[in-house]
Amino acid sequence: MMKLLVLGATGATGRRFVEQALGAGHHVTAYVRNPGRIDASRLTTIAGSVDDPQALARAVAGHDAVVSMLGNGSGKTDKTLIHDSTMALITAAEQSGVKRLVLLSAFGVGESLPKASWLGKLVYKRVLGDVFADKARGEARLRESGLDWTVVYPVTLNDKEATHSIVATSLEQTPKVSGLPKVTRADVADFLLRTTENGTYMHKTVVLRPSK
Repeated sequence: MMKLLVLGATGATGRRFVEQALGAGHHVTAYVRNPGRIDASRLTTIAGSVDDPQALARAVAGHDAVVSMLGNGSGKTDKTLIHDSTMALITAAEQSGVKRLVLLSAFGVGESLPKASWLGKLVYKRVLGDVFADKARGEARLRESGLDWTVVYPVTLNDKEATHSIVATSLEQTPKVSGLPKVTRADVADFLLRTTENGTYMHKTVVLRPSK
């Protein structure tokens, strides 16, 4: 059993991750702005801001790993959310001595953009440009840290049932991705949990895409 601190637990992927982690017997602590948005009967909740390093340090202490699935919700665009929260997380992790940090991002961010199709590049630049730029800034700081990080880049997410047939490759080994393929949030949550449990893809950026 691991003790996991989860950011973004109330999000679409975060809810699936929490369910899977609890189902696997792990102790889950959800660090949330509004604890009223989550069922606290099966897990621990801590209220706090994701850009407050001291509050985060208190929350992180005693855990084995941090999994962050923070993102801008529908209709919201905080252009510094990921950068600010990642900087706070780095400080908190360093202060608390917790080394393992798994961060959910998105395909099309940073150096993954050249591997996208022309349609993907159009969407990522014009529709998600500011959000993706924020992610890239935060991830750059994480890669410079001394933490045992893994950054995960799934292609477009959907809410279908798990397929258990996704492909995970390091960014360097990922070929050009045609079209706008999709993977399920359930499959992504499963990968996040397994890589956290097993310590795989340490200091790697991983692309998740469908096997067919």
